[in-house]
Amino acid sequence: MTPGTLTWQIYTGLTAAAALAGPPLAVAALVGLVVGILQAVTQIQDASLTQTVKIIAIGASLFIVAGRLVTPLYEYTLLIFATFPQLVR
Repeated sequence: MTPGTLTWQIYTGLTAAAALAGPPLAVAALVGLVVGILQAVTQIQDASLTQTVKIIAIGASLFIVAGRLVTPLYEYTLLIFATFPQLVR
């Protein structure tokens, strides 16, 4: 295995991980910001409220976009299995 091949495999894996983690993280950040602003305006200082709303929002977003999130992982897995003989030489 050449260093270029290893670098390409690492890059592809990190790209697939970013594609999987990006949408739920974006939803969590947006919901956290909105709930934080609402808590500041209403002066409700309850830590469990933020976490509960984030968990529900992340679960809903995963339910909605699960098909699109699985595709990069599936393609990367097929790529790893297809190139495995060349990788272990």
